[in-house]
Amino acid sequence: MFKISTTLTISLSLACLAVSVLFTAQVLGLVPNETELTVEHRTQFSQLIAIQCSTAVGRSDRDALDEVLKSAVFYGKGLSAARILRADKREVAVAGDMTLGAERLDQVVIPITRSERDWGTVELGYEPISGTGFWAWFMTDSIRLSAFLFSVCVIGFSWYLHRILKHLDPSKAVPNRVRTTLDTITEGLVVLDDRLQIVLCNSAFAEHVSVPADGLQGKSLDGFASTDMDDMSAVSPWDQCVTQQETIAGRILRLEKKDGQIATFKVTASPILDDAKDLQGALLSFDDITEMEERNQSLTEMLAKLKSSRDQIRRQNQELQLLATRDPLTSALNRRSFFEMFESHWTSSHRYGQPLSCVMVDIDFFKSINDNHGHSMGDLVLQKVSQVLQTSVRDTDLVCRYGGEEFCLLMPHQCLDTAAKAAERIRQEIAAFDFSGLRCTTSVGVSSLELNPENMQDLIDQADKCLFVAKRNGRNQVVRWDEVPHDLEVDESQISRTQDEEESVCDRPAISFQTVSALVSALGSRDAASAEHCRRVADLCVRTAKGLMSISDSFILENSALLHDIGKIGVPDSVLLKPGPLTEEERKVILSHEQIGVEIVRSTFACDEMTDIVLCHRARYGADERPDLPSGKDIPLGARILCICEAYDAMVNDQVYRTAMSTQEAFAELRRCAGEQFDPDLVERFINTIQMDTADRSNEIQDVSMDTALQLGLQIE
Repeated sequence: MFKISTTLTISLSLACLAVSVLFTAQVLGLVPNETELTVEHRTQFSQLIAIQCSTAVGRSDRDALDEVLKSAVFYGKGLSAARILRADKREVAVAGDMTLGAERLDQVVIPITRSERDWGTVELGYEPISGTGFWAWFMTDSIRLSAFLFSVCVIGFSWYLHRILKHLDPSKAVPNRVRTTLDTITEGLVVLDDRLQIVLCNSAFAEHVSVPADGLQGKSLDGFASTDMDDMSAVSPWDQCVTQQETIAGRILRLEKKDGQIATFKVTASPILDDAKDLQGALLSFDDITEMEERNQSLTEMLAKLKSSRDQIRRQNQELQLLATRDPLTSALNRRSFFEMFESHWTSSHRYGQPLSCVMVDIDFFKSINDNHGHSMGDLVLQKVSQVLQTSVRDTDLVCRYGGEEFCLLMPHQCLDTAAKAAERIRQEIAAFDFSGLRCTTSVGVSSLELNPENMQDLIDQADKCLFVAKRNGRNQVVRWDEVPHDLEVDESQISRTQDEEESVCDRPAISFQTVSALVSALGSRDAASAEHCRRVADLCVRTAKGLMSISDSFILENSALLHDIGKIGVPDSVLLKPGPLTEEERKVILSHEQIGVEIVRSTFACDEMTDIVLCHRARYGADERPDLPSGKDIPLGARILCICEAYDAMVNDQVYRTAMSTQEAFAELRRCAGEQFDPDLVERFINTIQMDTADRSNEIQDVSMDTALQLGLQIE
């Protein structure tokens, strides 16, 4: 639909007004009457012709008469014909055609005298003053003047207004109170005309784009918009608002400031309509969300970093979990993790009547491998054997490096026959494996829940006895517990016991390793250093006791070592965590933790052997400083081993009262105190174990790092 612009409308109105003024002046007589002027002119012109004709008649000059009439017709305005008649109506001279005079010409007759007598007349034929029809009316001077005036006014006013309106400041038409109100609004406000040029804006928008408000008027807003963050190809909200004549809200735009910076805005555009619902322009609001977008961007980046850190922590925790549950050399389960899982399977098998089998695997002549081929080859053999074991069993089976060259396999839902077949398959795979040009064999012992072991330690003992039988009978074979003769006699230091000892073992209550782990965790929450110390001491005890104690006794010793400092739970933090030297009273409080630990172990496990080890591990071998405790060989074997291992670990690790000793310094101190504080035979055995077993020594170092890493992982989590 064609629409007349405001400028043209004003120009037409002013032109009509000018023409109306002209007509009013004519009506009031302020403008000369055209008809009257024409009549007066014709009258004067006719009189002049009559005078000239009278002069020519007086001279009797006929040629002069003809010349006067021809000149009159030629020069006279509106004069079409002229003639001279004598008094008797005879034509004397004529110019033009007088035959139509009566029909279309206005005639003027003037008498001519000669010697004061009437001689004749001069007849002049003029064209009518007022024509007939529209064209005759339109061709009148007044109408042509009006049309000319109207056209010139429209063109002139349009050009003038178009130039002038550009320099007009629309804001001057806004009252100061309204202007002040607009400037107090923090959002940028912009008023656009129907051509999308800026008519008015408040100071907030001018500040946003760093351009004075006066410099924005008459400019297109597209020159400031740089990017639509929602859609790079989208139409601007003001174009969409004008096109659709509806409010466009919530569009996110970036406007470029004069200094080149980019500001982010949430734009709302509303159409401006007049009373006739015709579009006059658009009103835009610019809400500056630059700071919010920057914060959102920072939050997004922070969330991404947190997600990356969380994933990294999860991976690290998984790695730490592997370190905490796996043997670092062979990647098999370590003893503590194995015992925790073993206890769960043992309980489940008894509750639901499911089969459960245990397999002990020992590498034959492993010491000779270390002696003849070096400890690196020994490490390789351990790794490859562990790899064969883990790939040969089911995912639900547990593979544990039980100690040194021994591995323990737990097979849930496997009966004795199935476990024996699996053990034979494993033995054959290991025997056929090429260890970098070296062949080795294994001795395997198998027992099962169906053979009625008293507890899980008894099940491991049965498999270990089968392992001993396999080694005594020539190695590289599998022996089942139901195949072991009841009258078998073996080395007491290895696994065989007297009848009384066997009955004592059967009467032992089962020790829950999960309970032990829970108590160690509780100690760790109070004093992480003490908990780590207990774990290291337990590992040293197991390695030292190998070959001196059965698996069941070694298990009791390990748990006793883990809990030998459990009494520190009852020591106040002000004393337990004090960094400086202790007073005499505080030292007495610290010493009281031994009795607290004994009571915790006695009431929790009701195991006399375990209680005696925790109670007597402070007893001195050759002195009688504490008459309530035994001395010499009367001290339980486990307590004597624990005493040495605890002292060694305390010496080689930093304490609040001194720095750590070297290994050789610790060995010298153990030897110096042998016979007085420690069992001299066990001291030498302990030192030989640490010196000769490179793999175990490596594991010891790895265990310390593992515990430290685990603590770090828990703190990060």
